[in-house]
Amino acid sequence: MLKAAFHKKAAFSFLMRKNISPKIILISIFFFSLISFFCPLDLWAEPQASRYGGYLVLGSLGDPKSFNPISAQEVSTTMVTSFIFEGLTTLDAETLKVIPNLAKEWTVSEDGLTWTFVLREDVRWNDGVAFSADDVLFTFQDLIYNDDIPSSARDIFTIDGEL
Repeated sequence: MLKAAFHKKAAFSFLMRKNISPKIILISIFFFSLISFFCPLDLWAEPQASRYGGYLVLGSLGDPKSFNPISAQEVSTTMVTSFIFEGLTTLDAETLKVIPNLAKEWTVSEDGLTWTFVLREDVRWNDGVAFSADDVLFTFQDLIYNDDIPSSARDIFTIDGEL
């Protein structure tokens, strides 16, 4: 008991020598107590098995200005549309390598100018209509390459000033 009291006194006198006010110490202890109460960190918790369904709640600094990923110009829109729309390819989350998504495979010509995508047959729109090459052509010809629609996506597909 005497030993514990000595250590507390030594720690307090160390803080006093550093000109730290006892009031600041008490406020700090109170603040960190509140944090630990409202934000418990359970490092030894058992992992929970995943399950289908439920909710995903994400925070955002602003509301999306559009639900069109082609004309999106700010993060608040692209964050939301990334959960709504899929691409022909996507990135593997662990390796960051490009992997198939709506396309099941693709080939690139020797000169690198022609890319041929083979689309998956099991993809359907929300109304049940099958996803097709016409949908891909519409996206590129009528949206991305449309001069009337401002799109930063057009820059990605421009090589030496040509689409």
